[in-house]
Amino acid sequence: YNGRAETISLNEATNRIVLSSLGTQKATLWRRTRDNGPNFRVDAQRVIYSPRNNELVLDRTVSGQVVPAGTP
Repeated sequence: YNGRAETISLNEATNRIVLSSLGTQKATLWRRTRDNGPNFRVDAQRVIYSPRNNELVLDRTVSGQVVPAGTP
């Protein structure tokens, strides 16, 4: 994982990564599902990601790039 935001936090109890930004700035999360696979990227005001459940919650999404599973 790679992320960029004004604040980034990890809640180990719920296994959630929270990235958030204020104003016009956006939080960005990049994730690569395989070592040589493509990147997954989302831009939003707030991004909440749970690696355990592979769950993604976006608040005020600006853009995203999702590559389907199995794509080289």
